[in-house]
Order: sequence, then C-alpha cells, then structure tokens
Amino acid sequence: MPRGAWRRCRYPGRLIAPVHDQSSAKTHVRDLIAFVEGLDAGPVHLVTWSYSGGIGAHAALRRPELFRSIVHYEPSIESLLTGLPGSDNATKELRSHFGPAVTAAKENRPEEAALRLIEAVFKLPVAGALAESEMAVKMWRENGRTVKPWLAMDPAEPLSCEAFSKLEVPTLVVQGTDTYTWFSMIAEQLVNCQPNATLATLPGVNHDGPYRAPDLFAPVIESFISSVPVTPGN
Repeated sequence: MPRGAWRRCRYPGRLIAPVHDQSSAKTHVRDLIAFVEGLDAGPVHLVTWSYSGGIGAHAALRRPELFRSIVHYEPSIESLLTGLPGSDNATKELRSHFGPAVTAAKENRPEEAALRLIEAVFKLPVAGALAESEMAVKMWRENGRTVKPWLAMDPAEPLSCEAFSKLEVPTLVVQGTDTYTWFSMIAEQLVNCQPNATLATLPGVNHDGPYRAPDLFAPVIESFISSVPVTPGN
C-alpha cells in the first residue's frame, strides 16, 4: 500500500469524571472496538504501546475481523509470563522502580506521580523527566490525573498463550535492546505463542522507544504494514 494512501487515526483514550466508573480495561477494550467500527474504513492497522498492547490484544481476539495488522511496542500482557522461569524476578525488578510514583499518587500529587512513573519505565534518574522537552513534560503533567485510577484498576482478564495461538491477524512485536527483562520476556513469549507474529528490535532504547526514537520506529511500522497482503474485500 502506498504511504500516501494511509489514513492515520489516533485512538482517543477515555478518562473522564467520575473517574472510577470510566477507567477500566473492559471499558477501554469496548471503546477501541467502537472506535474502529465508527471509522467505517474496513480492517485497520493497529499500533500499540505498553498498556494499550493488552487492550489491543483483547480487542483483536474478540473481533479479529476489525484488524488487518497489529504492531505492538513492548505490550504489557503480564498473564503471558505465568509459569515462565525467571518471570517472578523480572516482575520484582520492574516493580522495584515504581515506589516514588505510587507514593505520589497515594498522596494526591498527580503531576509528580506521572513524572516519577515516566522516570521508572524510561529508566531515567530521579527528576530526569524534567530534563526532557517542554512539550513532553507538559503532556506528562496533564496526564497525571490518570495515574491513580490506572493503579487502582482491576487487572484485565488474563490472556493465555493458547488464545494467541488462534489469532491470525499479522502481528509485529517490537522491543528495545535496553528494556527491562519483564517487557522483553512478554514480547518474546507473545511471538512464541502467536504463529504469525514476528519480533523486531530497536537499538539503543528501552520502553521509551516510540518517544525516544520515532525516526527508527516509524520505518519499522511502515515496512511491516507494507508487507501485509491485501485480501479481497479489504
């Protein structure tokens, strides 16, 4: 498909008052499905990052006909780690960095919670988020109100390796070379579970890949999308 023929649409995630009624994985899955249906554009190419990877996976397993392809960047699908050797240590390592963000959220300091969370997942030093671009810091501060509800959400319904073994949507899973073991294990396990999924790696980045190196990530997306066959009716 020629690049100029692509229509880019950003999924507008929902988190509005009353927060506790709106912020749930089930709601986000329903919203994504409704959003794609509302586009009325046929099967779409979906790109996810982190938490949205689990949302996209649930949507694709529920309604595979809505998706022509999927690109996941380090999807957070923790249930895929169940029973894997080393998964407990990987989980402890990742969560050990979340303390400052959790504390700030509990103390109703939403902007600080967001910045500490970014520093944890992007492997930045304390207060390192403030050294990033003014636009990025502003965005993270504005999104601070979502951290506490996100931390309080019930976990999404577990997704098994067997479920992914039946998913036929062409899928690319991307990970950074410097990411946490937790993200890497999930990415590799997803590819092991889903027969038509492939793994790619971005050099010199961690969970921050799409933000830190869009010039590397975008061509990977475009190359994969261009390789997906167009089936009759799509």
